[in-house]
Amino acid sequence: MDETPVRRALIMAGGGLKVAFQAGVLQVLLDEARTPGGQPLNFELADGASGGVFNLAMWCQGLTGQQIADNWRRTQPWRGVSLNWRQWLPIPASLFTYDAFRRQVLQRTWKLDWSAITTTKRLATFNMLNVGRQQHEVRTAAEMNEAALIERNNAAIACGQPGEFGRSIEVRWLSAEVPAHYLFSLSRASMEEAVTRGVIWGRRWCRAQGLVVDQADAPTSGGQVSFRERMVGAFAYGEPDPEEGAATGAGTDTELDVRLAVTIADVDQFVRDRRHTGQLVGSIRCDAMGGEQPVTDGVVELLWDRGDPTWKWLTYRLNFRDNDGNDITLFGRKNVIHAAGINDLWSDTTTLYVHLYRGRFEAEHQAAFRHHIGSGVIHVRLGSFLRQLTTFRWTAGQLGE
Repeated sequence: MDETPVRRALIMAGGGLKVAFQAGVLQVLLDEARTPGGQPLNFELADGASGGVFNLAMWCQGLTGQQIADNWRRTQPWRGVSLNWRQWLPIPASLFTYDAFRRQVLQRTWKLDWSAITTTKRLATFNMLNVGRQQHEVRTAAEMNEAALIERNNAAIACGQPGEFGRSIEVRWLSAEVPAHYLFSLSRASMEEAVTRGVIWGRRWCRAQGLVVDQADAPTSGGQVSFRERMVGAFAYGEPDPEEGAATGAGTDTELDVRLAVTIADVDQFVRDRRHTGQLVGSIRCDAMGGEQPVTDGVVELLWDRGDPTWKWLTYRLNFRDNDGNDITLFGRKNVIHAAGINDLWSDTTTLYVHLYRGRFEAEHQAAFRHHIGSGVIHVRLGSFLRQLTTFRWTAGQLGE
């Protein structure tokens, strides 16, 4: 029986917002993951390149995975931007300077302790580019050469030769898509979403590897946001296709006027939640169902995806009753697809394809075909959208936030 102990290393790549995703993964690997025997994972070596060196520095400092992830959750990208005013002079200069990033992010937000980093007992290698020489440099471990070195080593082992490490090295990749453009993150929310995605994929990866995950407690409340929304359109009884239903129902008693108040009770939880769920109240007006009826229960899921951030959904579920007291459930979906750039962004985010069912359902898959009433389309019109912008209200989660 081979009792050779498992030796693990972390290889942290760069790539803008991908590094925030990476921080979420580190929360899982460093704090939550356990071997089948219940032992925490131990990493003897960590290697970083580009933006990955920031997480590597925090690891060297001794921060936990949760602390590294929280540093990224708190990061506000604009605070790290400072213009290089020398660009207006008739000499070559960069567009931005490093000053604000060093002061606002490295020192104030992340609170990096360079004394602890440089004196760490952890084995770490930092990959950097010497701009003056245009050469790749590795600090503290000159022989490290990432994947190519590992491949040569394994090939030598397979041929009966000792190789660079004296044993075969197994590389286990963990990667996934990150939301938005990974190089141009302009908000703290996108940072938090990238971290959350890293946590989700990190837990999924660990379970696939047979590891036990002891999930960390979620951060505290981040305050409340609310706004109002109005959508109008039509549906047709017995029509399975929403667009056909909207065309058939236009100008008839199946026209719909939906007025909603959206509440996000905890912004931090909303960002962490994969489906980004908010609560709905309001009313639905439809003459065919007896006029205006209150929404007895409602949920909206804002801009969530199933792993592909180029295709996001806004899904609605509205429960109400008709004039005879019968339960009706309306399910709707907006498809936000990053295919034609921003040209179709307006139509994607303002067009809701709806299906109505007899009965009260929590999820659309619970409703059978025999429950189906009809389908249609409702829209947010430009005037309603402009009024919607004036309805946003917010309450801080903590004093002074």
